[in-house]
Amino acid sequence: LTVPLPFSDRNQGAILSAARLLASAKQKVANEQLKLDSRVRTLSSSLRSLDFEIQQLATSVIPQADKSFSDLEGAYAIGKASFIDVVDSQRMLLSARRRKLEAQRSRCEMQVELEVLTARDALYLER
Repeated sequence: LTVPLPFSDRNQGAILSAARLLASAKQKVANEQLKLDSRVRTLSSSLRSLDFEIQQLATSVIPQADKSFSDLEGAYAIGKASFIDVVDSQRMLLSARRRKLEAQRSRCEMQVELEVLTARDALYLER
């Protein structure tokens, strides 16, 4: 009775299985990279939009609302404007200031997320 020894088997099944696992892992990495790249582009675009909005609020909207409120407040003091106009003007000024603060908060949150995704610290890189 003889038993043949399998000298020609070079563990081809395990090698093929490992190659498939490697290809699957590479595909997952590529998919995740695409997702991260897309999120980075979205965040960058949103940051630019928020920067523009903050700048417009700070240079145009808030100063105009502040001037309008001051003018109406002065007009109310001499009896030429109604109290409701003054309160409405003040509400618009406060709303613009609140929107600016919300935009600044959102910008900071997005900046942090972008720094985490790109693994860099903008404050450190500026030095």
